Amino acid sequence: MKTSKRGKAITSIAVVTIMVASVMVAMIGSAAAAQGGTKYNVIEPGPSQKVLMGQDLEFVGFNVTPTVYRYDAGDQANTYEATKYVEPGGEVHYYLYNINWPTSGAYYVNVDVEGGKLVGSEAPLSYEDPDMPLRLRVKDKDVTSLAVGTDLNVDVGGIDLFDLDRVDLEIIGPDGQVSEKDNVEFRNITVSELKGFKALDTTGLKVGHYTFQVVIDKPDFACGLSDQSVKKELNIIKSEVTITAATTEVPELETVSLTVTGVAGNNITMAIEGMSPNAYFPRGIDDNPRTETTREFYSIIDDDGVMNYAVEFNDTGAYTVRASETNDTPTYDNVDITVTDRDVIFDVPSTVVIGERFDVRGTANTGDMVTIAVEDEVVQKLDQIVIEEDGEFSEEIDTSALDAPSLFKIPGSVRLKAYIDRPKESSYPRNVPLSENDDGSVAILMTRGEVLAELSTDAVAEGDDFTITGTAAGTQQVDILIVAPRGYSGSQIETDENKMYYTTTSVTQTEHTFYKKISVCDDVDNGRYLVMVLSPGSDGVWGKTGYPRLYNPNNIRDIDTALGEYTLETRTQEEMLEVVEDMVFLSDDLLWIGMINVQSPFVLLNPIAGVGIGEPLEISGTTNREEGYTIVVTAKGPTELTPATVPTTNRTFNATLDTTDARIGAYIVRADDGDANTDEAMVDIGGAQVEEKIKEIDEGVEKIKEEIGEAIDEKIDEKLTPEPTPEPTPEPEATPGFEGVFAIAGLLAIAYLVLKRRK
Repeated sequence: MKTSKRGKAITSIAVVTIMVASVMVAMIGSAAAAQGGTKYNVIEPGPSQKVLMGQDLEFVGFNVTPTVYRYDAGDQANTYEATKYVEPGGEVHYYLYNINWPTSGAYYVNVDVEGGKLVGSEAPLSYEDPDMPLRLRVKDKDVTSLAVGTDLNVDVGGIDLFDLDRVDLEIIGPDGQVSEKDNVEFRNITVSELKGFKALDTTGLKVGHYTFQVVIDKPDFACGLSDQSVKKELNIIKSEVTITAATTEVPELETVSLTVTGVAGNNITMAIEGMSPNAYFPRGIDDNPRTETTREFYSIIDDDGVMNYAVEFNDTGAYTVRASETNDTPTYDNVDITVTDRDVIFDVPSTVVIGERFDVRGTANTGDMVTIAVEDEVVQKLDQIVIEEDGEFSEEIDTSALDAPSLFKIPGSVRLKAYIDRPKESSYPRNVPLSENDDGSVAILMTRGEVLAELSTDAVAEGDDFTITGTAAGTQQVDILIVAPRGYSGSQIETDENKMYYTTTSVTQTEHTFYKKISVCDDVDNGRYLVMVLSPGSDGVWGKTGYPRLYNPNNIRDIDTALGEYTLETRTQEEMLEVVEDMVFLSDDLLWIGMINVQSPFVLLNPIAGVGIGEPLEISGTTNREEGYTIVVTAKGPTELTPATVPTTNRTFNATLDTTDARIGAYIVRADDGDANTDEAMVDIGGAQVEEKIKEIDEGVEKIKEEIGEAIDEKIDEKLTPEPTPEPTPEPEATPGFEGVFAIAGLLAIAYLVLKRRK
């Protein structure tokens, strides 16, 4: 196909688009009817032909060597040139083997191109993956099991192999492969025969498990393809009525699934044997009747021969459910089911502190909801708790909440009772009638909490911090009071006000711990401060009459506070403790008492030992500054040593100064906390080394004196003793005379005087 020169001159985009579309329609034409069933998929010039991935292709009737072109988005992407084969007689053939091209794009044999654009080809190709779907159906329903005698449809609708391609319908049963049935061969059949094969009569097949699969076993009869479908499984069961239960032992009110099998289309009767009033088929579940709950009903077996029903029991005992042929009552099957008591097992702490939260949890052996009553009292929080699929349930309860069970607020033993699937109450609190039996119970002990606290130190310097930590079960916060040594109107420990310190801090819900840092003002009274940590107890209110607040620092006579009924301004420290103890008396309020000593800051150096030059100078001391506070240590004398900055640890500090660059002499060591609190001490550096050198020189001089005296005595003895007649002897070595001895002594003396002068 060619395009005219006049066509090339057209510039309108719309016209070009129409022209290209017309060319493509002419190229594709109508699809050729490929038959298959041979060794090759034969490709001839003409309209579009189907090619499947994995096939072998033979090209017939082309004038030039066939080449397949792949176009993607209008651009040439790949080319595949056919392999040429010449027979001995000279006949030429062209082949492409085991096709494995990309599935995207369009394919053409021997294209015609003008101006870089595709305008025609000898044979367009329709390329796709081979598809071999397989479904096992009874009428229009997919099945995985059926009764013997039921017709089975083997559905391969959508298979895209060629009609004459040959395949096997591979059926493997309890006795191996089934190759034919009722004179119908399942091996080496054409795809068209497989498509037309609808019903397989299962009469006479052995009961058991089967697999079905379509397999290309002979590629030479399927254009070189070697492929297979997915494998489908099927259970063939007995044709008589059978009934099975998902479980044969259940608690009350548990729904039991029933499976009934039989011949498709047969009428069956489902019944509770003896028509027990405590067993029934609930309506609307699975294949049960939709309109009513009943103890007997009629049904028709589905196309797959399987029906699913449900049965429930509202009392313990042994029950029998029967499935029978409606028109042949002697043909039946039974299943026996034992029903046990409903049961709830609690998983709760044995002791609970009044005021704290805890989980009411447990496990139920049946049911959807569980109601928990506390000594027969039901509150909304514990009514109809959801039971999860694994049988577990859980609900957190705050024992201090207003809507919590009343007995959770009183010390003593209480019993929790569980009721499975009990109807929801309309208002709360409500009591469970004594006539109702519970499905499980447990006792727990409710106890009062306590406040335990600890101060980070027993003494603190002005301007420093300390912490109050502790535990307080059964409350969400604690109140803290701190009274100065001079009483209520003494120094407020954190400010320069003259009144009692007051604050609150929260308590963690899991560990029941609290923490508060107190920053001591740098200008407060010194002395012992009274620290009181309080909790309102399990009732959440203060004092004997139940005040909502402990204290109002902005209005100390506030009538809505527990301390508002006392005169506080003139109270001493001891009297303030008495006031608080009086408020706590005969209530459930909790109190912890501690003392902390507030001091003026100080820094004290310990005695310091002198060291030689180059030796480390170790300095230590004590202080009342807080843990980790920085102390600066300096040493000044003939030179200034490099200072050290050290933290306090357990009210002590330690520093080491480098004396490598020091000079001999006395040094002033100072420890400074940065707030004008200092201490000083003297230390000698290098003096010990001078004394040691002098001692060494003194010892050397004494030794020289002794040697000089010995030498003089020897000379005198030589002069006084007559000399014997000399005999020829070797010349002796020279003996030092007095000149050398006195020269050495002089040098030592000079060194001694120099060192003395330097000292």
